[in-house]
Amino acid sequence: MTTLNVKWEPADGKVKEYKVFYVPAADGAAEAMETVAATATTTVLNGLLPDTLYTVSLVPVYEVGDGQKQSENGKTSKTG
Repeated sequence: MTTLNVKWEPADGKVKEYKVFYVPAADGAAEAMETVAATATTTVLNGLLPDTLYTVSLVPVYEVGDGQKQSENGKTSKTG
């Protein structure tokens, strides 16, 4: 299994945490999700399939609810 490094700029406002969703782009499978501390601007997604394009989405979470989702694609390496 392989990993994918994810980086982002801090969201505006008082963020409680971030939700990071990820799924193979061509798979149609259910999204996996992990939460990351509000102070974080990076995370490493583990246990991913090698040589696979993933859609990764980041959602800031505020006291009043979720912020705007931002998505990008990233590809894992060919070897685990």
